[in-house]
Amino acid sequence: MYAENFFKNLEIESAIHIHNTDDREKLTKLLDTLNKIGIKYTFVTEHIHRLEKNNRREKCLENIEKINQTESNPKIIFGAEGNITNINGNIDIPQDDEVKFLIASVHEKQFNPEELESIKKAEKEQQAKLLTKTIVNAINSKKIDVIGHPNRKLLDLDMEKLLNWDKIIEAAKKNNVAIEYNLRSPLNQEILNNIIKQKCLLAIGIDFHSMKSHRLSDPHDPKITDENYKAYKRIKNKTPEEKSEEEKNFLEKIENPQTTLEDYRLLFQAIKPLLKLPKETKKYILNFKTMKEIKEIQQQRINNP
Repeated sequence: MYAENFFKNLEIESAIHIHNTDDREKLTKLLDTLNKIGIKYTFVTEHIHRLEKNNRREKCLENIEKINQTESNPKIIFGAEGNITNINGNIDIPQDDEVKFLIASVHEKQFNPEELESIKKAEKEQQAKLLTKTIVNAINSKKIDVIGHPNRKLLDLDMEKLLNWDKIIEAAKKNNVAIEYNLRSPLNQEILNNIIKQKCLLAIGIDFHSMKSHRLSDPHDPKITDENYKAYKRIKNKTPEEKSEEEKNFLEKIENPQTTLEDYRLLFQAIKPLLKLPKETKKYILNFKTMKEIKEIQQQRINNP
């Protein structure tokens, strides 16, 4: 299978960007899938604004501790996905030592609403400058390891066409920050090639929330994803008597608790553009093989506040 061959051929032993780790059953199933493709270290990165709700932090840490006590791979490192909250690139960073790894991403709901409105009303050229400045400022903060899904749409704007990628790649390389190739929002081939050409770090992020969300998503076509979610909600709200046989089968496929071979393929279908990269790419892919490397990253953050 191409996902398995890709990770093993490039000797990639770590996976980043995983959510919902307060659910041990979901986490265990995902780890089993990752283990099959040779992943030995997993960086869980819960959304910071959700970590403090309903004892989620405690549940996550408890699950990680119990799973790490077993002999199975992958081992888990506790991280977080912080929100870039304004054009200055400020990030809602947790003030504790438990978080060992930090992704910073733009999420519309966590962004300053007044600044968001100003971006929305701006001319296209000014929008490009403001959004590029937002990403670059976050990278320059020297507080993050990865800039998350920078190409994901904001205010329905096409970030791949709008952003100044040369400036983003330059800032990321200078600060030793990886740019995420998010399997739910994959970068186009041109940007991907440029990241590698400029010898900038690339992080492969799974952005796993649940198997259900992956079954409903199409990483190459957001419209299909939207249609799938609308269909799921519409069918879900029907009574058993109102559901057709086709609709029942659709729900069963989406909600099936068993991870199937098709799920395995869905989870990694967006990996295909990476297969076009040259073999020497592996030295630019963020990949921690030892805990020593993780501790070195932590020390760099301490030495460069």
